[in-house]
Formats: sequence, C-alpha cells, structure tokens
Amino acid sequence: MNTYSLASSWFKRGRAGLIVGTLALGAATVVSVGAAPAPVVINACVSQDNGHVRILLPSTGNTQHRGDGENEDDNGNRNSTSCSRDETPLSWNQQGPKGDTGPAGPAGPAGPAGPKGDKGDSGPAGPAGPAGPKGDKGDTGATGPAGPIGPAGPAGPKGDKGDAGATGPAGPQGLTGPAGPIGPMGPAGPAGPAGPIGPVGPAGPAGPAGPQGAPGISGLQVVSRNIGSIGVFTQFTVACPAGKTVIGGGAEALGPQAILVASRPSGANGWTAVGNSKDPNNQTTGLTVFAFCAVVN
Repeated sequence: MNTYSLASSWFKRGRAGLIVGTLALGAATVVSVGAAPAPVVINACVSQDNGHVRILLPSTGNTQHRGDGENEDDNGNRNSTSCSRDETPLSWNQQGPKGDTGPAGPAGPAGPAGPKGDKGDSGPAGPAGPAGPKGDKGDTGATGPAGPIGPAGPAGPKGDKGDAGATGPAGPQGLTGPAGPIGPMGPAGPAGPAGPIGPVGPAGPAGPAGPQGAPGISGLQVVSRNIGSIGVFTQFTVACPAGKTVIGGGAEALGPQAILVASRPSGANGWTAVGNSKDPNNQTTGLTVFAFCAVVN
C-alpha cells in the first residue's frame, strides 16, 4: 500500500497548498518509473483522521465495496478510482509545464595560456629584392702598419716644390754621437717652487750664561695673631720680624656674631684687620690676623 503521512493538523487547518507541494515531490518518486511522455494526472486520497495520503493506482480488476466504506480489488488491495467517506480526494499533474529559459550566466575566467608550440620548418627563400640606394660615405679607417722599405730607385728629374707633408711618426732612438764642444752659458731660469721643510737638526751646544737678574725674595714667613674676644670695631695689627717686609696678608672673623670690617697692609712690615661684634657681651666672637713676610733684595 502506497501511503505518505502528513501532519493531521496541517490538513485540518486547511493548508492545502502546503500539502499539494509536498505530495508532488512524493508522487513524482512513486510513478516516475512508468511515466508516459504525455502529462499524467495522479489521484490520491487524504485521510481526514490522521492526514495520511493514499495514491490511487490504475485498477487491475473488479473492485469490491467493503462494509466500512473502503474499496478493494480482486487482490484485496485498497485500489480504487474513488475515495472512501473518511477521505478527501486530491489530484495533481506529475510534471508541470516547461518554464522560461533563465538568463545566461556570467562569463567564466580566461583559461591559462597553452604551451609554446614547436618551431616550424623554414620556408623557401624569396626572390632577391631590388638594389637599395647608395649609402653615405663611411668614416676613414685606421692607418695600416708601415710596409718594408723598398730599394732606392734612380734619381728622377727635379720636380716642383710640393706642399709640406704631415709630420711622420718618430723614428727609433739612434746611437749616441761624440760629445760636442761646450756651448755658451744660457740665461738663468726662473726660480723653482720652495721645497718641503727638512727634518729638525740636532740640538746645538749650550750658550753662555746670561746677565744677573733682578733681585727676588727669600725667607718667606707667615706671622699671625688670634684675638679671643672683640668689641665694637676692634682693630689689630701684626708686624713682620726685623729685616723682613710684608708682601701680603689677611684676616678671618670667628663666631656667628663676628664681622670682618677691613683687612689691609700696615706700612711696609705689618698687616691690620678691623672686626666688629654684633653682641659686645658675647665672649665667643674673635678675630685672626696674619701677614706674609719675606726678605726682599
């Protein structure tokens, strides 16, 4: 029995279009073996209870009506040209009409170039062409090598003086001749460019002693004096020993309250400094004076 199941809810909801589309695919599979060239109408019955589809095949004998509303042929198959009371008849063509020709597809890509063919045989030589026009004069070729000297011919008659010829190539060096007499002295030539500086020569001998220089100083001595407490604008002087002259000096204020006011020479043999204390009662302020003394000749 050829039966195809469909959802019973589809049939009961009246979606006949969906059922027909599905049946067309199934029916084409069932009857494609015996299809005739002309369009064939396929008949079927759809069960109203469960949506099953029953294809009606051509009758092979007499049909007998069963008491339950079904029809059977002589072989007992449910094969009839009509449906039972609980079935709905349905018909469709096995093959629809031919559709329109679709548009041409796009051109495919160009294929790869084929391999290079073998070289063909040479053709016969063509007839000779006409002679071409005369070409321009070519460049002068290179001078060829000199030929060997031929034997001297007899002297001919004196001819007219010809034009001076081009200077020939220099001949090979001849043998040295005897020395000639000494000629007169020629004029002096221009001075040549200065030559490069020569290497340093060896050291010469020591020169004689120079004259006595100016008198210098000797016997340098530093003389200093430290004052432990200073008041307001306190002045102190240190003197050089006898025979020595002051050549410099200086001073230093001691303590945060001390201020150095002045530092200067005192005559030719002493140095003076002036200090000041911000707090006269502060005993931590001080002053150091020093002089540089030496014998000056």
